[in-house]
Amino acid sequence: MLDILIELGVEELPVSEGEKIIDMFGDSVRDFFREYELQFKNILATGGPRRIVLVIEELQDRQEDKMLKIYGPPRNVFFSQDGAVSKAGENFLQKNNIGINELLFESKDDAKSKDIEYAVYTKKIEGYSSIILLKSSIKKILDSLSIKKRMRWADRETQFSRPIRWICALCNGKIFDLEVGSIKSSNITYGHRFLSPQSVEINGIEDYFEKLEKKFVYADKNKRKRVMLEKMRKLINEENEDIFLDDELIDTNNFLVEFPEPLRADFPEEFLLLPKETLTSTMIKHQKYFPIYNKKSGELKNSFISISNMTQTYVENIREGNLRVINARFEDAKFYYNSDLEKDISFFTDKLKAVTYIEGLGSVFDKTQRLMKTAEFLCGKIGCNEKQKMDVLKAAEICKFDLASGMVYEFPQLQGIIGEYYARKKNLPENISSTIREHYLPAGNHNELPQTATAKIVALADKTDIICSCFILSLKPTGSADPYALRRAARGIISIIQDYNISIDLADLFAYAMNLCAENLTLKNKTDSSAILAEIISFTALRLENLFLEQNFDQQFITMSINRISENFDIIRIKRKLEAITKLRNDENLEKVIKAFKRTNNILKKIDEFVSVKASLFSEDIEKSLYSDFNSIRDNVEISLKSNDYENIIRQLAGLGKIIDEYFEKVMVMDKNSDIKNNRLSMLKEITDYYKKIYNF
Repeated sequence: MLDILIELGVEELPVSEGEKIIDMFGDSVRDFFREYELQFKNILATGGPRRIVLVIEELQDRQEDKMLKIYGPPRNVFFSQDGAVSKAGENFLQKNNIGINELLFESKDDAKSKDIEYAVYTKKIEGYSSIILLKSSIKKILDSLSIKKRMRWADRETQFSRPIRWICALCNGKIFDLEVGSIKSSNITYGHRFLSPQSVEINGIEDYFEKLEKKFVYADKNKRKRVMLEKMRKLINEENEDIFLDDELIDTNNFLVEFPEPLRADFPEEFLLLPKETLTSTMIKHQKYFPIYNKKSGELKNSFISISNMTQTYVENIREGNLRVINARFEDAKFYYNSDLEKDISFFTDKLKAVTYIEGLGSVFDKTQRLMKTAEFLCGKIGCNEKQKMDVLKAAEICKFDLASGMVYEFPQLQGIIGEYYARKKNLPENISSTIREHYLPAGNHNELPQTATAKIVALADKTDIICSCFILSLKPTGSADPYALRRAARGIISIIQDYNISIDLADLFAYAMNLCAENLTLKNKTDSSAILAEIISFTALRLENLFLEQNFDQQFITMSINRISENFDIIRIKRKLEAITKLRNDENLEKVIKAFKRTNNILKKIDEFVSVKASLFSEDIEKSLYSDFNSIRDNVEISLKSNDYENIIRQLAGLGKIIDEYFEKVMVMDKNSDIKNNRLSMLKEITDYYKKIYNF
């Protein structure tokens, strides 16, 4: 068994990719061993900003030998009639460089006849050494990693995320000869870049981690994270204080340092008068610091923890430097905040006229005018009273005003949040103030939705507008690229409608918003409105389908409920249909109806002309019964449709199952008499068309 250590010493890896590269390297080596049928106990992929480390435990020394059977011609072909080896037999012997005494004759397991014997040569294939296989493939494995940006260095052709400076590789304590480009492996690694940059000789796996820790390097990413968090907790009073511990922030800091040394710093309390999000955004997003909160009240304290890559000896200087940076950013924020508050909201809305929304669709001000009209359209559909409508229109008018503020210019990630603070300072109603922030929801991977009716309506108008704007300008998502977050906008529309429980035809909403966008077009593109609307509906329907799949609904029932022939695109109605048919999923009659309509669809797709159904042409009693039952079901369904009682509707529709199943057993649809045949086809067409108006059978 082999115990192997491989360390790639690199320039600092990108923080956003460091851990992914390490994990991909480990996964690729695991896949490599499985492909070559090499057993191993465990593979640990770890490392830090300056090193990628792979520890392979108890790797099989070499592949198992294999016995390969090579089949030749049948016995009667291998030998001629006189018993001599035929030309075909000689060719087989020459091809495999063997003599006849090395052959056996036996039947093939997969042959049609077990009585026929074939010439067979059993060849021994010796397994390769694990060391040789890994040595010859290491560069190929590294080249296969999915790295966003590769770079070359010096005059070498080798490409990697960052320059490789050394390779430390050991196998059972001895140097394992590896080569990547012109860099050859040794048993030498290097300590901390500043605290202990000297070379370190390594004799084994345990030796590697122990010696590097003495040289101020925690090479194991998990241990480094654990040490960092333990040290951080010692800097707070755990009874009264808490640290903002976000997984992404922790992982980022873990790949910024090799020797984590947390330090606490306190900024002036006067900055706590600024919006909390301004302070936390600066600390977390810009500086990668951990804010400290009051554990009981949840209020932000004027303290943070930063992670240095140096020992306590240097902490004071680092603390002073961190405070200089953070105080300067807070001073900027304070200046913009106070300066913005001196101006009226109308000042900022007027400035939006000079802010381009999307090239070809005017300014952000133009967008807010569209939002007001779309929001008013929604109010009419939902049935808002006059007070509600006026609040919605006011919120839609000012919801983007903070984009023209100094604060958002300096801190773009605070759009909406700052606007909410400013609106409150200007004593605007609470539901209007909160809408400025909430109309962006849901945002990112978070599921928080707008809370007030005003915010929900404005959010729907905003998301509808961005989808229509981009589709009309052909800025649709392609593959994984979605720069305008249209998929998120569509899912947001669906989530808000379900949360608000409003029944509205999205086709009407999109058509209305698209017409407004077309009026604002500054690029005179030729647009096919009906084709674009169909694309938008299909795009939104796919998001709805994915959402239902995530909720564990059956794919067949989702398709039947969403892909309608003639029905408005009402998400609440579609959800009710899906829930209703799901409750009936084990119903025998429903299964028969679905099966019958598959057959009917196949028959009807070949027919172009139909006639009016005549009961006088029914020659079989089952035909009369089927048509009578269908008309009765249709009458009952029409009553239930008025109240959207889809549980009763699907039960009624499924009720045709037994008789339509019997119909296909007893009746030949394609009768020799053309009048009878056309009448039967037309009856099936009438039944099918009606069913497809409700579910896509």
